[in-house]
This record gives sequence, structure tokens and C-alpha cells, in this order.
Amino acid sequence: MDKVRTIRNKIWLALRFQALPLEALAVHETDIATVVENKRVIYASNSAQDCGVRLNIRQGTAQALTGALSYERDAQAEKRLIDNLMEKLYQFTPYIEHYQIHNTIDVGIILELSGSVSLFGGLLPIIKQIKTLLLDMALSTCFGLAHTKLGAWLLTYDPDSTRITQENQDIQSFIQQLAQLPTSVLREYPDTVNALQKIGFKYLNDILQQVEQQGLACLRDRFGHHFSQYIAEIFGIDSQIKQTALFETPVQIYHPEEYFIEDIQFDYPVSNHNQLEQPMLFLLERLSDYLQKRQHQCQEITWCLSDIYHNQQQITVRFDQNHSQLNVLYELSRIKLESVALNFEVDTLELICQKTQPQKGDSQLLEFKQGNVSLTHQFEITLAKLKARIGEENIRQVQHIDSHVPEQSSILVEYSQVKKNLPIHPQITGDKPDWLFGSPYKISHRHQTLYWQGEIELLQGPERIQGQWWDTPIARDYFIAKRSDNVRLWIFKDLHSQNWFVHGFFS
Repeated sequence: MDKVRTIRNKIWLALRFQALPLEALAVHETDIATVVENKRVIYASNSAQDCGVRLNIRQGTAQALTGALSYERDAQAEKRLIDNLMEKLYQFTPYIEHYQIHNTIDVGIILELSGSVSLFGGLLPIIKQIKTLLLDMALSTCFGLAHTKLGAWLLTYDPDSTRITQENQDIQSFIQQLAQLPTSVLREYPDTVNALQKIGFKYLNDILQQVEQQGLACLRDRFGHHFSQYIAEIFGIDSQIKQTALFETPVQIYHPEEYFIEDIQFDYPVSNHNQLEQPMLFLLERLSDYLQKRQHQCQEITWCLSDIYHNQQQITVRFDQNHSQLNVLYELSRIKLESVALNFEVDTLELICQKTQPQKGDSQLLEFKQGNVSLTHQFEITLAKLKARIGEENIRQVQHIDSHVPEQSSILVEYSQVKKNLPIHPQITGDKPDWLFGSPYKISHRHQTLYWQGEIELLQGPERIQGQWWDTPIARDYFIAKRSDNVRLWIFKDLHSQNWFVHGFFS
């Protein structure tokens, strides 16, 4: 039989936002309003429900019943609200999780507070401050407090919300509160709930008694491993047979979004670009230090210029790749600044970097010569300079494609459309020239000698290339040849027409 043991003491606080779809749109419960998704009502305000609106009815039906205003769900607004709240809650604990039940609007935040109780002088002062914060944000919230994460979440459905403020709650009292909940709160397993209710399991206490009598194995055999593990996590039950749990599931740590923002205020108004370069360098040194200490990189920075009259001008510098090197950041910022006219005399220069990414071990060609590495870096800077001056949309790059026919093995595309996951160098067979003509030029053939801007001598070949058998078949024998002025050419003989052509030349 499975032994029922509780895991190491933790205290979890769950916050469920019952009206988030409505409140994210800045609409109040007193308004007769509905939130719709795919033309069906997913949330109705209390006033709309009083008028007969029910969930999952069609949008047109709801409007016909009450004339209620319908709002399209804004999932991004909901996410922004949740993210903003999680940043504010970080002051109470680093253990914060976003929680949502799949295919429902049940969404919230769960916090683990055991490590913060002493710091804030008890659990109730923490809860009081969190309630004040939620009141300021005008978020309708249901609270749940328990010794497990899932237990706290389920207690947000407990109609007796005063229990959260009771003093000296222990694990046994949390289990008793959970046992009184109906099985309908197990919203993550709707089919299993229906099956439980059919056999008379109306409350979680019925499930708990079954586990105490026969162990979790009875649930596992009937309803599957996932559901039995779910019940174990709700009550904090050790599902091991003869030993206490050796490991606990790690508590998720919340990492608030970090961003860099610093400014310099000048002693006198600055009116030309040159006077801005040294302050820019100073701020970029600070940014580079910030990025390197965190092993992060950035792909975009913003310069904000302002004066004492609150005029503002923003200059955004974007990079093709993530960077943290000072020289790259400075060079590209200076080029971008030169292309922009100053609209006023600048009193404050501000540098903002809102998004950074951890450094990754990108795959690169192995270079043993430092000069090659330097050339690669210089090319990257040159490319970024071109983007800053003429715009990325005006830059083209050769994109290699899979074709045996030389003139069809590459195309010219916008740089932004180049597929970055393709090999840096295509697979090359045989000797190919550095330059190909757009269309091959016909070679004269007189007295057993080839002529094209001079006499041609064959040096190497042939290399046969065939393709397009499904359309217009191509069959060619390619040769490396030398012209009378020692220019090496790449020529071929068309095996169908028996004519000779020059296709390119070697550097």
C-alpha cells in the first residue's frame, strides 16, 4: 500500500484572476459586456449574466438577449497585465509561476512564500500587501493558501475566502479545507471528474479516503498515472511505496525582465554630432560592461535625445547579429547618428537597451589564421554600416540553391530573406570559377582552334554536367582553358548542339 506522507513544509499562495479577459480591456463588471473569441462568449460581466447571458453562447445571441457590448479577447493585453504583476510581486519572493488551465480562461499566479515569512514579519503581512497591490491594479482576485502548489490553486475555488487570513494554519488544516471542495474543481481533468461523479465521488474527501484505505494504486489503475500523480501533488502525498520522497520537484524561479537605461545630462546645450560622440562612447562602455557581466548580447539599442522643453528625438540602431563588443556598438551608433539631423539643442542623452539575449555558442568555421577571423569581423561591420547608410532592403546577397546546372545554382535575393540555416559554403564539386556570366557567350571554332577575344587552349577536362531531364535536358562537357593573354576561362561544349561556350573566368 502507498504510504501517505507529506513533503517538506512550503507555503503556497495562489491568485486566480476571475475577470481577467474583461479587466485587461479596462471594462468593469458593472457594465453589461461580454468578451468573445471565435464568435462565442468566453466571459460575461456580472451585469450581463444577470440579464441571462451564459458562457459559450454565440455572440449574436448574447447581443440579442441584452444588447450587451461585445469585446474581442485580447490575449496580448492579458499577458502584459500578468507580466506587469509578476514583476511587482517579485519584491515578495523569487518563486513565482504563471498558471493556466488549458482550454479555459482560468489563469493566475502562484507564489511560494516560506522563505519570505521571516523577512516580512509573518505570512499575514505579506498577504495584506499583496491584496493592496491587487486592489491598486483593479484586479478581481480569488485567493488560495495551501502547503502545495496545486492545493493552493484549488482553494481559489473555495467560496469561504476568509480562511486565507486565519492564523497558524498547518498542513492538516489545509488538507481538511481541500477535502471539502467538490470534485468539479479538478478542471484539468473534466472527463475523469464525470467518471468520479458517476461512482459517487462528489468531494475531494471521497478521493482522499479511498487513497488512505487502498493507496494511490487504486486511482492509478482506474484513472491512469497522470491523474493519480495529480492527486498526490494536490495533497502532498508521497507516492513511493516504502520510503519518503528522496527528491522534490524544483520550485520555478522567476527572472524579471532586465533592461539597461542610463543617461547623461550636459552642462550646456549640445548642437552638433561631434559633441555627442564622447558621451555616446561613455554610455556604450557602461552598456558593454553590463552585457558582458551577464554574458548577454543585444541586437537593438535606442538613443533618446531631449532638451529642457521636453522635446524628444529617438534614434534606433539595429544589428544584423547579437553584439556586446564596444567597438561595434559605437561604430554603428556613430554612423546612424551622422545620418540624422538634430532637431534641437540636446540637454540629455539617454541610452536604452530593452531586450538582451544570453550568449550562445554559434557554429562557425574553424579558422587557424587570425587574419581570417579579422576579415570575418570586418565584413560584419561593413555590412552593418551599409544597412545603416542605405537600408537593409537595398542590400542583396547570393543565395545558393540545389541545382547541377551552374547558372541555376544561385539567385540574388534581399539580404533579409537569406536563409540563415543554410551552409555557409555550398558543396562544391570540381573546379569552379569565381565569376559566371549571366548568359554563356558562344565561342568561335575555326580550323580546329577555339577563339573568344583571343585564341583558347584547353588545359583540363572534361567534367560532364547534366540536368533538367524532366524539362529541357542539359548535357555539357566543361573544360578549364587559357586564353592567349593568360586569362583562365571556364568553357563547355554543348553535347546537343556541339557548340562551344565560355561560361566564366577564374581570378
